[in-house]
Amino acid sequence: MGRPGHGAVRPRGPGARLGSQADQRRHLDRYPSTPDAARYFGAYLLACLALVASGMTPEWGFDVRWAVADAGLAAGVLTVVVGYRLDATVRRELRTAR
Repeated sequence: MGRPGHGAVRPRGPGARLGSQADQRRHLDRYPSTPDAARYFGAYLLACLALVASGMTPEWGFDVRWAVADAGLAAGVLTVVVGYRLDATVRRELRTAR
């Protein structure tokens, strides 16, 4: 059967009991946002936009081949790096909040 929220089917209907309010909140907040994580994501968003612009300008303006692909590769690496940092930041902030 399994624990609720981990692949188990949750009961539905008017008489269904979903547990305490804290259980419901924990189930809905799988990826909580913290202030530092929001800052990281904002910087990541700006960096991705800059990479798109820096890849499209040479390719379309000066006919430099593979410039967009190179920018996409850099955005992929940036996504992995920022993802790990975001995960560590959220973990650290949630530990200190308790």
